[in-house]
Amino acid sequence: MFNPDGISVRRSERHEVVLPISIRISGQSTEAVRFREGLFQEPSLIRGDLIDLSRGGVGLMVTEFLPVGFRGEFRIHPPGSDADRPLLVSKIRVQRTRMTDSRPAYFLGAAFVDIDAVFEHDLEMLLNRLRGEEAA
Repeated sequence: MFNPDGISVRRSERHEVVLPISIRISGQSTEAVRFREGLFQEPSLIRGDLIDLSRGGVGLMVTEFLPVGFRGEFRIHPPGSDADRPLLVSKIRVQRTRMTDSRPAYFLGAAFVDIDAVFEHDLEMLLNRLRGEEAA
């Protein structure tokens, strides 16, 4: 969001956290993403780390370049990664991509898209846990 001075201002509080994530590439984004051969055990699945979370989106660290506009299914996994029981599932759209160093590693800023009431509830529950406010 931009204020009248042209300065970008966040609408939501950002929560710093490190949790494992996975991103499954959506059909329309498949052509935009090129992977290094032999990198993934499962085609079209990227693994990385969540580094921050807000009501509007996420900050991620991944080892593959994903272009601005990329869309995919995003999952936050609990520590120890029980892949069948993610903490949060959503569709995301990459808003920013920046290479962090020569590993390679990329910092992504992504927005939640196609959200519904179930997602809103799950996100609120997760944010409450991050704040230390367990639901009654």
